Amino acid sequence: MTWGTTSCGPINMFTWSSLYPYNYATNYGGQFQYNVMPSYLTPGQALGIQNIFNPFYQFSQLMGSFNSAFNPFQNMQQIMLNQTAYANGYNMGLGLGNQVSAQTLCGNIASLKGQLEQAKESEQLSKEQKAVLEDLLKQVVQLESKLKDLEVLQQNGANNQQIGTAIAELNKGYRELHDKVQKAAEKIKSEIEKVEENKSSDEGTPEIITENNDDNAIPQSIADRQQVRAICDVFADSIDGIGTSNKEFKAALEAVTADNVVEVMQHWNKTYKNEFNESFMESFMWDANHRQKRDYGKHILEQLQARADRSGVDIDSEAVKIRRELNCWFISNGISADFDAILDKISKAEA
Repeated sequence: MTWGTTSCGPINMFTWSSLYPYNYATNYGGQFQYNVMPSYLTPGQALGIQNIFNPFYQFSQLMGSFNSAFNPFQNMQQIMLNQTAYANGYNMGLGLGNQVSAQTLCGNIASLKGQLEQAKESEQLSKEQKAVLEDLLKQVVQLESKLKDLEVLQQNGANNQQIGTAIAELNKGYRELHDKVQKAAEKIKSEIEKVEENKSSDEGTPEIITENNDDNAIPQSIADRQQVRAICDVFADSIDGIGTSNKEFKAALEAVTADNVVEVMQHWNKTYKNEFNESFMESFMWDANHRQKRDYGKHILEQLQARADRSGVDIDSEAVKIRRELNCWFISNGISADFDAILDKISKAEA
């Protein structure tokens, strides 16, 4: 029977203490929990719950009920006190509920604002697409400003019910704005994919050279040191400088198989990482465009999964996390750490 609980986190002890008798502390799993009872309980009910195993309290309550039965004035007085206590407790509960709702809404708005700020900086967006995101960002900032105005409203004497109504309206506005952002994101994503498909068809499908008679030649059989070195060299050439060489980039990544994926990533980390200051997957994520991250990222993940199955390593949890990120509109470069964690697992198992 708990209205709100905070476990091992920052709390306002003054506010929590002022909620007596609705507040109580527990200790489960070696952690303290600071709890608040539901606001619909009367103070007497709250005290009764807290002292349910206190025989002295129960005895005093029993004797009090016998005395009040023969004193009608005391009964009326007690009813009035109970009603006043209930009203005060209900008002405190509303205030605490408003505080939690406002904090949650503030976090949601800040998250949406951060996503839009990051999205509009993408070089893949056209001016029109950036303008759409900029307009949505302005609407988020306006909503954020309205939320800050609630503090002024409270200082001017607004009661908890009025504040609660205002928060409910802002929550409605946030949900509507969130839906608009989601629809815009889906539309822009579709437009970007069409542009990249057209670019890919214009470039044609580059031929993978299988004979080692050219600088870009990448053998495609079971890995040895020469093959692994060739893949890393071509990959390095494709990302060195401004932008990427699509032909070399595609050739290097398509040559990565379950037979050589671990060796390629290990060789890169022993050699080129000193030059680029990035692991193989970090270099890939920073230089690939959205479509390359999605398509080749999944390709590398599939090769790692096949290699992990062969080595008896369970990487399902990491693979699910990576696959979900690769399906996002804006793919975080941070998933390179998850790829590196998989490499570490497989490397240790095969060692």
